[in-house]
Amino acid sequence: MLRGEIFLRRGRWVGYTGFMFKRFLTLACAVAVMAAPAFGVEWMTDFAAAKAKAKAENKLILLEFTGSDWCGHCIAMKKDIFDKPEFDAYAKDKFVCLEVDMPHKPKFSEAQFKHNAAICEEYGVRIYPTILVADPTGELVGGFFGGRNTFEQVTKPLDEAVKAGKKLRKAAKLTGQERAKALFEVWVNVPQQYRAHSKAMREEIIKLDTAHETGMKDELKAEEQMRQFYAECKVSQGADGLYGVTKKFAPVAMPQNRLDIWGMHAQMLIVNATTVEEVLELKKYMLGLAELEPTCTPKDVEDVKKEFADPEAKLKELLKDRD
Repeated sequence: MLRGEIFLRRGRWVGYTGFMFKRFLTLACAVAVMAAPAFGVEWMTDFAAAKAKAKAENKLILLEFTGSDWCGHCIAMKKDIFDKPEFDAYAKDKFVCLEVDMPHKPKFSEAQFKHNAAICEEYGVRIYPTILVADPTGELVGGFFGGRNTFEQVTKPLDEAVKAGKKLRKAAKLTGQERAKALFEVWVNVPQQYRAHSKAMREEIIKLDTAHETGMKDELKAEEQMRQFYAECKVSQGADGLYGVTKKFAPVAMPQNRLDIWGMHAQMLIVNATTVEEVLELKKYMLGLAELEPTCTPKDVEDVKKEFADPEAKLKELLKDRD
């Protein structure tokens, strides 16, 4: 079997290979347990109540989207990070925590399941685990998706969300170009896959940013590039046609799009490479993906280099895997 797989993420094909496959497997599966931790953070289940509590306590809302009976990746994240006293100490003064559980066999009421499904629909969540951070009105300010292995890997994006939450409060007192800048810093901190929920903020930034100082112009170009990429992928014919599309876009992928486009191109190289030159190209993109992946370690980078130390042997391996 090939070491890579292709996943359908929110209607889009996204490919990952080698060690990246292991890490991005969490995009297709994840879990957390339903019970509240024993160390003091209260994991609420009612969104309206969480919003009211966050407003009263001047906190942000941490939404954990999980499926408590079907995915070991999130079970591990819950057990090893969220249920630890270190996370309790970190989160209790910053967040009101809300668990949005989508199990295969719910142990709670049908009404609770529908409530959770509605929250998933509101934010467009299709990836588990997903951790989103919102202000008391439900406006997103940050988060991440996919499993994380360490406390630091979890808290780093949460710290950025806290900063973005402060910027959103600051933006409420601003007007014009300054408000556009503050809102853009919030909007760009939201995971790209979930920015559709912040459409109103996006449109306000575009309207206010008359001097084009925010960086939104580049973000719109990146969105257009992804639209073109997926449109061409959709009409491509077979693996050869898809390979042609990824080969066209990979060298010119904008920074915002590299994870998706480079990942797909690496997958197509695994399926289509027939020369040493293509194997070396695969190595280049694998190393590029390693730099982009937030949970990548120096050992992972060394593993990629070791895997491609002999390009001719690697080519033979790829060809054999296709038989």
